[in-house]
Parts: sequence; structure tokens; C-alpha cells
Amino acid sequence: MQDEYLQDGRKRRQELQNLFNVGSKLGYTSGELSEALHEGRSQAFIDVLMACLPNVSTLYLSPGWLPRSTLSQSSHLQKLQSLTVFGSPFDQNPDIGYREMFVKDAGRLFFLPTVRKVSIFDIHLSCFSDLIEVNTARTSSITDLTLVPGGDYPLIEDSRTTLRECLKQPQALVSLTVFLPRYTSMVDQTLPSNIIPNDELWRILSFHKHCLEYLDIYDQDADCDRSSFLWKPHLSKLDGFERLHTLRILQQSLVGGFNGIREASFRLQETLPVSIRSLTIYANRPEGLRFEQQILEAMQNFKFQKLAFLIFQEVSGSTSISMQTYKELVRVCSDRNISLAFLEHDHLPRGGKSLLEYGEAHDPEQYISQGGR
Repeated sequence: MQDEYLQDGRKRRQELQNLFNVGSKLGYTSGELSEALHEGRSQAFIDVLMACLPNVSTLYLSPGWLPRSTLSQSSHLQKLQSLTVFGSPFDQNPDIGYREMFVKDAGRLFFLPTVRKVSIFDIHLSCFSDLIEVNTARTSSITDLTLVPGGDYPLIEDSRTTLRECLKQPQALVSLTVFLPRYTSMVDQTLPSNIIPNDELWRILSFHKHCLEYLDIYDQDADCDRSSFLWKPHLSKLDGFERLHTLRILQQSLVGGFNGIREASFRLQETLPVSIRSLTIYANRPEGLRFEQQILEAMQNFKFQKLAFLIFQEVSGSTSISMQTYKELVRVCSDRNISLAFLEHDHLPRGGKSLLEYGEAHDPEQYISQGGR
């Protein structure tokens, strides 16, 4: 019995020594770590836990639960592939203390060579600005990027720069999902302020045109207030995006012609790449017969041999297009074996916003294939 107690005591001492060794690597003294664990400080527990999980491949983080000491030492995360960071609705203001925590810790993972997927929700873009400024010469290995920034407060100028850099620093994006929130102007807070014009967004996207396969852009300005969209030109042609198979976008971002603003000089069938497999048109309501005619024209064009899904977001329970066009689309899509669907917003990803609101990633193509309409 005494030997068992002695053996157990040696085992416990070794475990404590191992714990203190881990703490030392994280910058804790043995006294500091003992005190932190004894007092139940969550930060210390998270730091130690992360240091003991060298094979972790996926992290979900939120403010207040960032393993700061651990994340600062990338040697602990050599197998990390996926990172999701959720902001806090109680800490949206970038001036109240959590810029430094976020930038110094979670932001470092943006540049780890093993990380391939990053999703960022409900965090003001300016929280990245210091990191981007420091790392302007660096690139990341991310191939799947989702950005759903927080909004509803005045836009800070460096947010624009930050968004540009976040999109440009990945070397070869395959999947990009972006929600552009409705910000207010620092000059007149009753007016929206553009975070990034569509023509500039296109120039950034063109860096990835030979590798981008999935593109989902949802502009809240266009969805909330028609007049606020007038200063945003449409994207340039996407036909050079040779691997793009899934496109989710607003009509006005794609070909213009919204609420009387300038239409694109090209038609829908001229901007869609031949690789397109699924096209989702978000609300607002597609405007007028001219765009409806372009939809029909594209569906009848046999250069889109891979097209399998045409999806519209429903508006107030309606099909969002005229009945005449609807009947013609049903016929054309049936003849070409294209699945036509009108879905409400809760079945669509909307630039990643639905994941934040509903807690699940929507796959409308799978939903349609399983019988949903």
C-alpha cells in the first residue's frame, strides 16, 4: 500500500512538473501558473490546454476566450488548418480594448503556413488594421476565406484598407464569402458610407481569377436602401474567372440596371464564365423586364453546359420576377435540366450572414437536390 502511495506521489509530482514546464514555455512562472489555476482563471486553463493539444486542426474562438500566450507561439499549432473567430455583440466598438487582444493573438494565425480556412464573424474590420500594417509584405496560404464584419456604427477609414489587404494577402483563394455591412458615414451618420466600391472589389478579385471557384458577395447597403447603392458601380466582367462554378450575388453588383442607375455595357451571358454550375441572384427584387430577358437569354445559351442551378431569393413571398418570365424560365430550365428555385433568405448563405444568424452553413444546392424548392 505504501509503495502505491509513493508511486502515486511521484506520478503527481511529475504531472505538476510537466504542467510547470508547459507554463514556462508560455511565459508563466510556476507561482503565477499555480495562482492562476487555483483562482480558476479561464485564460490560464485555455493556455495550458492549447499547449497540450499539438495536433489541433480546428479552432473556434471568441473575445475573452483567446489563448493569447499559446497563439503567440505558433510552434504549438503546426497542424492548424481551420480558424473561426466570433466577435461579441457587447464589444463591437474597436476603441474599447479588444483591438490589441485580437490583433496580437488571433490575427497572427492568418499567416500560419498550415492554415487554409479562416472565417471571421461580427468583428469590426479595423481590428485588423494594425496587423495588416505590420505584415503588408507577407502573404498567407488561406484558400477559403469568409468575412462577415460587424456594422451599425461609423465606418473608420482604415477599414477600407484592411478589407483590401485581407482579400489580397491570400496567395490563391479558392472560396470567398464576403458580407458588406451597412456602415454609416463619419461625416453624416444618417448616410451610408461605402466600405469598398464594386469596381475596386473586382480589381482585387482579379488577383484570384485563375483559382477562385466559389464567390458569395452580399451587400447590405443594396438590400436596405436603394438610394445608397447609386455610388457603387457594378463589377466588371467575370468571364475570365475560368474555374468559378458557384456565384451568389445581387443583380446590381453583377450587371447594374438597378432603380434606374447605369446598366453594364455587357449582358449577363457575357459576364458569366462558361464554368458556372450554380447562379444565385439575391434580393432586392430583380428590376424590370430587361434583366429578366437577360436571365432567359443566358439560360438558353448552350455555352453554359455545366449550369445546373438557377436560384432566386424570394421577396415578401413572391417569386421576384414577372409571371410571364417565370413560366418561360420553368420551360427553358426544364428543357435544359437546370434546377430552378425561389428560396427565402433563411435557406441562402447571404455572404455568410446566415451562418451568424442561424448557426448553420446553408447549402441551397443540396437543399434543392433533396426536394426543397
